[in-house]
Amino acid sequence: MQATQLILVPTDFSDFSTEAMRRAIRLSQWLQAQLHALHVLDDAAVYYSSGMDGMPVPMSEDVSRSLEDMAREHMQNWLAQWPDVAVASHIMHSNGNIARTICHKAEALASQLMVIGKHGHQSFLERMLIGSTTEHVVRHAHCSVLVAMPEGILADRQH
Repeated sequence: MQATQLILVPTDFSDFSTEAMRRAIRLSQWLQAQLHALHVLDDAAVYYSSGMDGMPVPMSEDVSRSLEDMAREHMQNWLAQWPDVAVASHIMHSNGNIARTICHKAEALASQLMVIGKHGHQSFLERMLIGSTTEHVVRHAHCSVLVAMPEGILADRQH
């Protein structure tokens, strides 16, 4: 008996992620695969200064829980675009390496495929210094990765 196929779609809720999900939905229907969406909260980016000595202090549990609640709401609203599609959703925390967290989750879920948008929310300087999350995922994923582009074979025809 063959195991159920699983497609993971990492999302930052951007248009690029929406494009990735559209393609993942089409592929999941064709392959009869389960769909999972993943949003990763970057805890390292949410540190704040204590004001006493200027040293970064980890965020409190209340702040962490509040950010997670907001992310769950964003996920619910984002997935509402596809009301007839069953998608399991996951919110995870990262200590600054979002790509590693995505790859670990894909491996833990035994994903056969990830579909990810080409770009997300990242500044020019971040892309130049550390590269994009997508690039890191492609290099380190244990499974195949489809990078969704705005046009191509799976793009909806707007005629």
